[in-house]
Amino acid sequence: MPLDCHDFEILFKSGLSKPIIEETLQCGGVAWSNTAYPPLMSYKTMDEIVKIETKAQGRVAVVGFASTCVSEADSITAMSKSIKKFIDEKRPRWLVFDFSGVKFFSSQVLGLLLDIRAAMKATDGQIVISAIDPQLHRVFKITNLDKIFTFFQDQDTAIKSFSEESSQTQNRQQE
Repeated sequence: MPLDCHDFEILFKSGLSKPIIEETLQCGGVAWSNTAYPPLMSYKTMDEIVKIETKAQGRVAVVGFASTCVSEADSITAMSKSIKKFIDEKRPRWLVFDFSGVKFFSSQVLGLLLDIRAAMKATDGQIVISAIDPQLHRVFKITNLDKIFTFFQDQDTAIKSFSEESSQTQNRQQE
């Protein structure tokens, strides 16, 4: 008979889950991790596990956050690795970070953006930020990062600006 979420919770709290569950178990909206046991047990709600959606449309790629709160350090570190791998594989010319729906982020996200910006510059690429909440935009102003990044009202406007830039570059090359 298969174990249900309640059974896993009991096993986890009793410390017997280590031989059964080697990785994180996502069950009933909670990701149980036994890596901290013993002596500490921890769990993260699914909202604390930050997920991203990455897609490429030609030379333009979009990274969207699937969470309203982007603050969990391990998740942000994993995101950075994932995005760098995506850049290495897809080689986008432009990368849009879409913040629609994000209501809070930690300062580590600023580091992630700067890190990805450096990775994109190495391949002659560029990143922009779209759909950021005005309260979050203030963080960029306070840190003077608003002078480094370009902001767009929404993802479509950002993508359209790249199309226009690409057309202007092609016209200059033909002249």
